Amino acid sequence: MGEETGTKRCRGKVLTFRPRGAPELDPFDVINVPLLQLVPTLKPEELEESIKRAEAVVFTSVTGVEVVKEKVPSVFNLIKGKNVIAIGPKTAQALREVGLEAIVPKEFTSEGLVELLRNYNSIVAVRSSKGSKELRERLGNKLKEVIAYETLRLKRKEVAELLNEVDAVVVSSAEIARALIESLEEAGVDPSKALSETEIVVIGPFAAKPLEELGIRFHLAEEATFEGVKRKLIEILCNK
Repeated sequence: MGEETGTKRCRGKVLTFRPRGAPELDPFDVINVPLLQLVPTLKPEELEESIKRAEAVVFTSVTGVEVVKEKVPSVFNLIKGKNVIAIGPKTAQALREVGLEAIVPKEFTSEGLVELLRNYNSIVAVRSSKGSKELRERLGNKLKEVIAYETLRLKRKEVAELLNEVDAVVVSSAEIARALIESLEEAGVDPSKALSETEIVVIGPFAAKPLEELGIRFHLAEEATFEGVKRKLIEILCNK
């Protein structure tokens, strides 16, 4: 397979690990092996009471929006009239589909969210149990976190073999990075050595931390979205 991009020709296979299925990374072939299991834990009463008192409501993932939609869709009516913030454009689109227009920070990261939220005094964040600590540490008592889902890491030995079949690997969260490292260890493979032999694209600086701890080199997407990941893949894989 291949596609012309300017004067370059793109081709290759990319390995991803998203729990909700493969991202669209055309023109590349994507192999997706989920390394996380998402378990809804949302308490509707807690969310409703928190939103009533909140000035701003934050969604840090599309999954959070989907869990609320499934478990307590009436909450979206409560949110109308509040300041609604989404971590990035995909989450904003998911909110738009349930009738909410969201503000998106300039940087689609926890740090970008902090900068946007500084001026609010009462904030509810609908998020994963394994979300970045940065919101809690920087916003303090202004922030009420409502955990929408637990994230469980999976160990998939087949990842070790798949690394030999692809041209690049995409890491889209710190938990995925940890699950990838644990999967390679489970297969009896040294993660540092195995991952040094392929190209790795990471969606954002927080997702990169487990790799940095092992001294594993990687390419950081310039924008923390899968569109940013795709542009970085094109940069490193096209016309090789």
